Amino acid sequence: QYALFARWTTVVIDLVVVLLMTGAFAWTRWARELRWLRLASHATLGVNLGGIIIVSLLSGQGAAMALWFLAGAPLFAAYLTDLRAAALWTGACLGGLVAVHLSPRLGTVEPEFVAEGPEVLLGQLALTLVVAGFAVASRRRLDAQLRRLEERAEQLEWTAAEAEAQRHEVEE
Repeated sequence: QYALFARWTTVVIDLVVVLLMTGAFAWTRWARELRWLRLASHATLGVNLGGIIIVSLLSGQGAAMALWFLAGAPLFAAYLTDLRAAALWTGACLGGLVAVHLSPRLGTVEPEFVAEGPEVLLGQLALTLVVAGFAVASRRRLDAQLRRLEERAEQLEWTAAEAEAQRHEVEE
């Protein structure tokens, strides 16, 4: 969307973030060990945090719309890894927010743009859709896991009943 408004610096930053995230995603497809998957998750979150902070510094610092998207990082960290990672990324995001809001004390960065009007609405809509998409994906995954657990419980019950029947046969 930024290319439509000739915001080339932001476009380049976004492209770099997307390329790095694509690399991290490819890494997760290759890596089968949990530690590598967690590392890829942290790398993806770090790339996003860095990209959001840089774009925020170039688009109004503390008034930047991009800062809103930091709220999703702890949610994604908890989903992808564990609660400890969620706490870590909560701290990192809070630190990033404070740093961007304090950055004018070091000097004001001439913004490439400051979102206003319809662009703010688009940002709010996008954030809402990202969170809704995550919620739907989370629910689907939970439902699938519950189905697998129910199927496994049925298998275990059937196996136990069969073993009990065989035990009775042996005793007779």
